[in-house]
Amino acid sequence: MDFVVKIRRSLLFAFFLGIVHLCAITAVILLSVPVYIKLLCMILLFISFLYYFNKYVILNSARTIVKIEHIGESWSLVNSEGNIMSAELVATYISRRLIVLRFKVSGRLFKISVPIFIDAVTAESWRQLRQRLLTKKV
Repeated sequence: MDFVVKIRRSLLFAFFLGIVHLCAITAVILLSVPVYIKLLCMILLFISFLYYFNKYVILNSARTIVKIEHIGESWSLVNSEGNIMSAELVATYISRRLIVLRFKVSGRLFKISVPIFIDAVTAESWRQLRQRLLTKKV
């Protein structure tokens, strides 16, 4: 079963990212440490938020995966610059609203994780991807 999953911007991911970072900033504020350490931590959390928002919500980073192709038994990943990478699916996480795919890309040292929220793909792509992942063992 061959298919292509084109990843779009996700409002669920933006909401999740914002809530997690706000909770972390709140935890830092409640710490009993000097103010300059709190400010440093909050600045680092804000930078983290901007990085992940740019990469996973706006899909503007060069390393962002914007398309996943499954042809036969092989997987291909396409980043936002249009580079195609052949990959091996090594792990998955599947829930009702989130799928996380973990790929080993040939020629790269580290694995790539691709989080896909339900609102980031079409309903048909979501159905095909879930069906493929639930019927085949990784």
